[in-house]
Amino acid sequence: MAYFGLHSSPPDARLIAACPFFYSNLRGPFKHVASNGPVFDESRDNYDGLLVSLMQSLRNSLSMTVLSVSLRTTNKTVADVLIARGYRWSTVSGDFLLDMEKTPPDEIWEKVFRKRERYKIRSLDSKGVLSEVSNAQDSFSPFFQLYEETMRKKSYQIKDHLFFDKLLEGFGNDFKIASVSVNKELVAVTAFLCNQKTRTVHISYVGYKELHGLSPSFYADWIVVKWANGNGFRFVNFGDTSSDETNKIHQAKEAFGGEFIPRYRFSIPLRPRMYAIARRLNAVLRR
Repeated sequence: MAYFGLHSSPPDARLIAACPFFYSNLRGPFKHVASNGPVFDESRDNYDGLLVSLMQSLRNSLSMTVLSVSLRTTNKTVADVLIARGYRWSTVSGDFLLDMEKTPPDEIWEKVFRKRERYKIRSLDSKGVLSEVSNAQDSFSPFFQLYEETMRKKSYQIKDHLFFDKLLEGFGNDFKIASVSVNKELVAVTAFLCNQKTRTVHISYVGYKELHGLSPSFYADWIVVKWANGNGFRFVNFGDTSSDETNKIHQAKEAFGGEFIPRYRFSIPLRPRMYAIARRLNAVLRR
C-alpha cells in the first residue's frame, strides 16, 4: 500500500489531491497500480486540471515497470471528467447510501418498506428476538465464527483475524457489531464502521444463519439503521453492491430506500505503448 499526494504552490502548500494505491503484477516484470480514489479538496473545482497533474506526477514518480493505474470512484464529477477523456470504464457495482435526514426510520417503516419487509421484521419479533449493538472488541469471537461460517458457505473470500485486528486497532470503539439472536442462538451479525466526521455508518461485514421463512440479516441491517439514527449519524452506507437490479442482495439493500451510487472503474495507461504490448502479451499467455 502506498500514497501519493498533490499539493498547492507555496506559501499555501495544502494537500489538494490524494491518490492511495497498491501494486499488482501483470504477467512478466510489469506492474499495475490500483487505487480507490482519487480524493480532491472540495474547494477546488478544476478537477480536469488536477487529474491531469495527478496522473503526470504519478507517472513520473513510479518505476518504468508500472504501466497503468485503475481508479475506482463514486464521485460523479470525477467520473464525468475521466469519461470525457476517453478512458476505458465500467460500473458493475456501487453503494446504497441512506440519508436519514431525508428518510428517517419511521418513514422507512411507514412509507418505504412494503408488506414484505415489515413481515420479515415482525416474523422475527414474534420469535422473541434479542438484538444488541456492541463494541467489536466485546463481541468479536462470536461475530467472527458466524462471519467465517457464512463466507465459507457462500464461497466468498474470508478476511483473517489479522485483518480485523488492524480494524480494531485503527477504529477502536468506532468499530461496532450488531447481533441478532433467537432462542439464545446467534442468527445474524453485522459489523460496521462509524465515521464521526461525515456522520456515516458503513456496513462492512456480515454473517447469518439460513432460517426458513425468516431474514435475520435484513433484521440486523434494520437494527443498524435505527442505532445510527439514534446516535446522531445521518448516513448509512450499505456497502459494495452489484448494479444488477435482479440481484437479491441489491434488492435487500434497495428496500431501505437509499440512493444507489455507481462505483466507476477506470483503466488509465501511464505508458500507453508499453501497456498495449503488455495487454497483448497477457492475452497470449492466458491461452
